[in-house]
Amino acid sequence: MPRLILLAVFLPAVFSPVYGQEGWQGELGFPNYGVFSVYQPSVDADIEIDVSPSVKAFNFEQRPKEDRIHNFSAGFLYKDNGRLQATAWKGRYILQVPLVKDLLKNEALAALAMMNANYFSQDRFPRFKHWQFLYGISEYVSLGLGAPEFYFRFKAGGEAVTATISDQYGSISDWDNYGFGIKSEMRIPLYGDSYFRAETDWLNKKYNLEKYFFTERWTKEFLWKSELVIIPVEQFALIPSFNYKEADIEKDGRSDLERYELGGELILGNILPDASIIFKGVNSYWRHKKGVENLVAFGVYSEALSLEIYRKDTSDNYSAFTLEERLAGIKIGWKFGGKHQLKELDDYGYFPQRKYEFYRESGLHDDSKLSLFQQAEYLRTLRRRNEWSGNNLNYKRSSSIYSFRNMEEAYAGRGGDCDEQACLNSRLDELNGHKSVLFSWWADNKPAGHTAQLVKNDGQWYLDEYGMIYKINGATADTDLKTLMLEALKQNNRFIALPIDNGQGGDYESANCSQSGGYQTINSYRFSNFQSDKHRPNIEYGSELFTGRNFLFSH
Repeated sequence: MPRLILLAVFLPAVFSPVYGQEGWQGELGFPNYGVFSVYQPSVDADIEIDVSPSVKAFNFEQRPKEDRIHNFSAGFLYKDNGRLQATAWKGRYILQVPLVKDLLKNEALAALAMMNANYFSQDRFPRFKHWQFLYGISEYVSLGLGAPEFYFRFKAGGEAVTATISDQYGSISDWDNYGFGIKSEMRIPLYGDSYFRAETDWLNKKYNLEKYFFTERWTKEFLWKSELVIIPVEQFALIPSFNYKEADIEKDGRSDLERYELGGELILGNILPDASIIFKGVNSYWRHKKGVENLVAFGVYSEALSLEIYRKDTSDNYSAFTLEERLAGIKIGWKFGGKHQLKELDDYGYFPQRKYEFYRESGLHDDSKLSLFQQAEYLRTLRRRNEWSGNNLNYKRSSSIYSFRNMEEAYAGRGGDCDEQACLNSRLDELNGHKSVLFSWWADNKPAGHTAQLVKNDGQWYLDEYGMIYKINGATADTDLKTLMLEALKQNNRFIALPIDNGQGGDYESANCSQSGGYQTINSYRFSNFQSDKHRPNIEYGSELFTGRNFLFSH
């Protein structure tokens, strides 16, 4: 069934000035998400509230004044996506120095942020609460040519962020990310009132792989948006458009997104009194995998109020099945001010909740109708499978010590106890080519044991448990399984669900559940006088995992 979305947004007129100096816009989706935004020109700020079930956020952003040399701006963000929670405050000083009057300008920025962050495992169990203090600098040079009717603007430079983590294990400072980017926009007048307009945005960044386990060595984001506005007669406009978008964040052997968008708009300005009518259609093809997105829209807007009705269809194709989603929406806005921006497909549907996430997701939600094999193909990577497990599986106690839900039962019921979940996760990872071992242990002074999963991804071993993932440091291709399991326990014992007391003895073993009906031991070993390492947990602490991409410099 199509999901109805109520979305308020400003629709700028092509042949009239931007209406309104302040206003509101909002989105409400059933059952997926909702956003409400307010624009206040007296402080040149936006307030955005996201009430999605999967991502809840409150964001305040104050923009710098373009005509000032000295600028101060501030921001606040609260975000909770069920697994990561963050409350962050940021302040920025921007120095804009004209190098050549009205032509060349240098923009230097210094930013500080303070963030209170937390990890959650399944069932909202808090794990690793900590503070991060972020320090960022950026330097950009911008070139501007032309007048309002004809212009070319170009901006290039770089940025860097350092973070200090403070928690119960002490504090440590290290670099978080750095990169460089280019932005440009141009407007070329054509015959009469017609014109061509285009924008580009390119950002390459390098992230600290000790804090971001699954990113490319250099991430890439590129966006081209363009439109040709043809106005043959007064109050009539035909606007063909072409957009291209690419994102490559996760290290998984292919781009996260590569998409062409071909579309157009027809605007009639003399059909209704003091109002214009818009018809819009977009056809989009994916290049990173098989898939398409299509959009059709109809709108009416006036000086005070704007209204747009749309439908967006997505088809995500796999080897033997297709995931489809249909969104039907209404956009409504009242005097929402701000700068006219070129539109893209991500301005419709789930883009607001993607704004606060670090990795680029498809936007499609968990589908319980998929088989276990189809789910493995859909998830595809260890990171996505781990995130899916944390968001969709629940702890369910077994009826007795001898009972065991097989992987199909745990998958259908979306949960199980420790060994049943480990068995399911192990099977999903093995279907995607990862080496996986079930790992169990029992301390002599405790009546029960615990099971987690060891999984190897791109040469690195991890401990996976209840949606949490820990890197095992020091393990190489030559490390034997007995040593690997003991190191996994020592490095992460204090942070797992059933830790072993120091000084205790016990047993640990490797196992699998590939045979139907149960859990089979492969090798069993003994430990004595167990001692945990005293280091911080080996999890991802990257600041943008909590806030979304480029939080410190966005405005």
